Amino acid sequence: MGDVSSTALQFEHKLFDNKIDGKYLSSAELAAFLGLSEHTIRAWRKFRIITPIKLGRSVRWLLKEVLEELTKRRR
Repeated sequence: MGDVSSTALQFEHKLFDNKIDGKYLSSAELAAFLGLSEHTIRAWRKFRIITPIKLGRSVRWLLKEVLEELTKRRR
């Protein structure tokens, strides 16, 4: 899974520079931002490593919440 805490810190600066903190990201956008594959995002969802937000039939992610969940798992 890599060093999640350093990844979170690395992207914290981007988070506020890009103003995507409160934006709902698709799985593809989240994967691109984290430098992972969409398959990894789907697997993490399946194994409840990260929790999505369901909007109707859409699955969306809040980056801040995803980073918090990954950081908690790292501790």
